[in-house]
Amino acid sequence: MARSDRPWARAGLGILSVVATGALVFTVLSPPESCPAVSAGDLRDSAGEAVRWFKENQNPNGTWLYLYDAGSDRVIPDYNMARHAGVTMGLYQAASAGIPGARAAADRGVEWALDRAVERDNWAALPANGYLTSGSTALLLAGLVERRRPFALLRASGLRVGELRQVVFLETAVAMLATAVAGVALGLASSYVLAVFRDLHWSWPDAGVFAMVGAGVLVALVLTTLALPLVDVATRHDAVRYE
Repeated sequence: MARSDRPWARAGLGILSVVATGALVFTVLSPPESCPAVSAGDLRDSAGEAVRWFKENQNPNGTWLYLYDAGSDRVIPDYNMARHAGVTMGLYQAASAGIPGARAAADRGVEWALDRAVERDNWAALPANGYLTSGSTALLLAGLVERRRPFALLRASGLRVGELRQVVFLETAVAMLATAVAGVALGLASSYVLAVFRDLHWSWPDAGVFAMVGAGVLVALVLTTLALPLVDVATRHDAVRYE
């Protein structure tokens, strides 16, 4: 009887060893990850930080920092069109969620991409490494759909096209006028301070300067007015559908 018990004892010892080893691995050597609970506010703050990074690391031409070698403190001259398009889509989604600065950064990224789009007859696509890529093009297109989605939702909820055009015009006009006034005020203040420090005579600029600024604003408003009919096309009901 003693000999017949030995195989069972060895099997039990083996099973016990496997269980003990697994317990050691999962509790000490490689414990499972434990993620803390997050709230909607935490997620929004995280998204805001991501948008802030993309704003601070966007180049003047609309691209973003892609590869960086911390050891040599240098930027590696390489880029990826698909990830560029994906970033623009994500930024437009962040803009739809009301995160400040996301839309402007995405618009600069779209301008860079569209300048490099290849157009043939009635279609266009984005190039990457000498090829036309459907993935990059689809990501950019999804971002553009998201770009017009807020106005399309307003129209779908009952807002008339004429009212949408008024909203677009007022938003553009107010921002443009505020920027022009702030720019003129900053220029005048800077010139006055410089004149004081250098003990120079300061006088108001002639009327031609203000006329030039006003003409620039007027031209921009005219171009905005000419583009208002496109609001109807950009806010059709299919703009709020994804299927």
